[in-house]
Amino acid sequence: MQPNKTKLALQIGAVVLGALCASNSYADPFQAQVSTLDDVSILTVTALDFGENITTTASGECTMDADQPANTDVLTDANVTATTYGVLTGTNCVGGGAAIGTPGVYSVTGIGGLDVNLTVTTLTQSDDFTFAPQGCGVVHDNAGTDGDVCNAYTLGAPLTMTLANATDNGASSANLAHFTVGGTITVGATGLSSDTNYPVTFNVDVVY
Repeated sequence: MQPNKTKLALQIGAVVLGALCASNSYADPFQAQVSTLDDVSILTVTALDFGENITTTASGECTMDADQPANTDVLTDANVTATTYGVLTGTNCVGGGAAIGTPGVYSVTGIGGLDVNLTVTTLTQSDDFTFAPQGCGVVHDNAGTDGDVCNAYTLGAPLTMTLANATDNGASSANLAHFTVGGTITVGATGLSSDTNYPVTFNVDVVY
C-alpha cells in the first residue's frame, strides 16, 4: 500500500515557497515497502531420552548434562570435546554418574545470519515428578573462523541465537542453528512405578 504523503508535501512546500508565491503548491507520491521474514520453525534432530536410567526412589533427582555438545552434535565449528555431554548424575540415576542419557537436539530454521530469541520453559509434568530443562543454544559467527559457541540458557529467560549463513565455517548448515535440552528430573514423594514410560514435556518459544 502507498501511504498518502500529500499533507506532508504541502507543509514542506508552504514553508519553502510561501514567501515566493502563496498560490504555488505541489504534492508528490511517496512509496513505502514492507517486507516479511520467513517464519522460524523447530525440528527435532535427536529426541530427549533419559533411557532406563531413572530409579523409582521417592524425592530424588537425576540430571542430564547438555551444556557442552560436540561440534558434530550441533553442527558448529567450535571443536568442543564433549566429555560430560549426556552424563547422568544424582541420587535417582542408575550408577550415580556412570550412566549416559541422550540429550535432545533441536534445529531452529529461518533466515541465515539473523538472530532469534530462544526461551525454554518448564511445564507441569504430573504428581510423580517435575522436569527442569537445561542446555545451550548455538551462536554462529558466520565467518571463516572457528568462532561458533553454544551458550547455556536460563530457564524462562530469552537467549539470543544466531542462524548460520553460507559463509559460516566448519560443519554448520545455512539458515539454521541448534539448541540442546537436558535437565533435571525430580521424583515426587510417592516415587515412580517400575517398567513404566513417563513422558517429559517442556515449552519452547523462538522469535526473531
